[in-house]
Amino acid sequence: MNLLKGYLALFLSIIVVVAILQLSNAEVYHSASNTASNSSNNNIERNSKNPMKYDYVAKYGDYIKDLDQPYKDKFSGKSWHTHFLRFPITYWISPCREEQRKQILDALAQYATYFPLQEVKSKSQAFLVIEVVDKEELKQLCGKTYKPNVLGCGGGSYSASQLGGNTGRIYKGYLYLKTNIFAIPGSITTVLHELGHAFGIAGHSKDPSDIMYYAIDAWALMSKSSSAKKIPTHLNYRDCNTLYLIYNDWYDK
Repeated sequence: MNLLKGYLALFLSIIVVVAILQLSNAEVYHSASNTASNSSNNNIERNSKNPMKYDYVAKYGDYIKDLDQPYKDKFSGKSWHTHFLRFPITYWISPCREEQRKQILDALAQYATYFPLQEVKSKSQAFLVIEVVDKEELKQLCGKTYKPNVLGCGGGSYSASQLGGNTGRIYKGYLYLKTNIFAIPGSITTVLHELGHAFGIAGHSKDPSDIMYYAIDAWALMSKSSSAKKIPTHLNYRDCNTLYLIYNDWYDK
């Protein structure tokens, strides 16, 4: 009996050790939402104008160096990454089916963890315009970035405008999504990816675990294969770290 108890105790100890090892080796990569306002491992000084409700988590790194060259202002000679300058970020969603709107809002909710967002009823009031369009409209709106297998496109640009009596630059983002994208199980990945471009990530990551990975496979999204299971569906630490650096690089009007 004592021998049996000894074996049982040993067996339980092994289970506990294995569980501890698994937890210690686990890396949260799907979502970085639980690190909002967490300043641990942060060796980057925050710009006081950085609006992001998140602090850089150094151990995960970023892909800022893989992005396109920062925008250079021909008048001041200063360079910075383009991004929204006015907050809350007002957004407008074109009329679409209820299930399409829900998926867009689900993706926006992830960005709303870090940025103040506000929906408006008029397209003209929005700094971020989101439209659901057919194939031909998408081809026209996406321009040079359009390819036959493209499910959407996103981006943004600066323009001079007068708002509230103050003349200065404003940034307007856009997101165009093909109508049939919402029939794909992994459509939120594409919506998050193109929103990333609209929020200022001009370029792509080389890491397939990042939302901004350059080769998100549309066909894999449509399948139930093992490759589809590896496609990210949430912003991870590297995505958020990169956004943090972009908004830390603030254009001072």
